Amino acid sequence: MIDTRTEATTPASGILHWRTFAVACLLVAATVAGCSSSNDKPSPKSTGQTPVGTDVASGVSDAAATEITTSYLRFFAPTVADAERLQLIQDGSAFSQAISQQQKSEFAKAVSVKVTKVTVGSANKATVIFTLLLDGSPALPNQTGYAIRENGTWKVAGATFCSLLSAQGAPPPVCTTASATALPG
Repeated sequence: MIDTRTEATTPASGILHWRTFAVACLLVAATVAGCSSSNDKPSPKSTGQTPVGTDVASGVSDAAATEITTSYLRFFAPTVADAERLQLIQDGSAFSQAISQQQKSEFAKAVSVKVTKVTVGSANKATVIFTLLLDGSPALPNQTGYAIRENGTWKVAGATFCSLLSAQGAPPPVCTTASATALPG
């Protein structure tokens, strides 16, 4: 979830709030943007990152944390095509329209994610601490999201994506669909 609250009580707190909101909006647009047609710039690295502080519940292998990290990195990678992105999110077909509507974002080339911690709480649900990066710099640090295991594959939870879309304004109708946003126990 994105927390746009600040503890500052000075007039600057309003500026920080709006800056965080603006970054969230840019991030959401970039997150769902489709594959870039330009090859002018090299794409940011989106694989091979090992989460720091990986916690794994008993009975769940470290491979789960690696798969979750890879799913997050690929889902938020600016060069991933919509078809692959839909395979990386819970109930992907339900998000097809939401992803298609935002695929032309100019910010897609600037956004990536860094996973810092994965805590696998059960065989089908994990908590993910991640930082959204804008041009490689932290834009929204230490965000809490979720991963779910759907049909044997770890994916970005729809609830996580919907919380980012909600920060932008009215989320798409898919965000009220239980199959697209439910978190297993």
